[in-house]
Amino acid sequence: KRPSQNRKTVASKVQALLQLHMKNGLPFYKFVVETSNSMLIAAAKKVQVSGTLDVIYTFYSVREIKRK
Repeated sequence: KRPSQNRKTVASKVQALLQLHMKNGLPFYKFVVETSNSMLIAAAKKVQVSGTLDVIYTFYSVREIKRK
């Protein structure tokens, strides 16, 4: 057998929180994983291109620093 065939797969559970806030009429998403000290944030911005109104999302990875 190859080494990769000897590995066993184990299921794991992870809890996460997805928050939605409206900021200036646009959605603002925050995704936080319970066991991590970082979060993913998506901020929206309206952009008008060729007469159509589009929404562009910018994703940020933020690391939370806990103070003692």
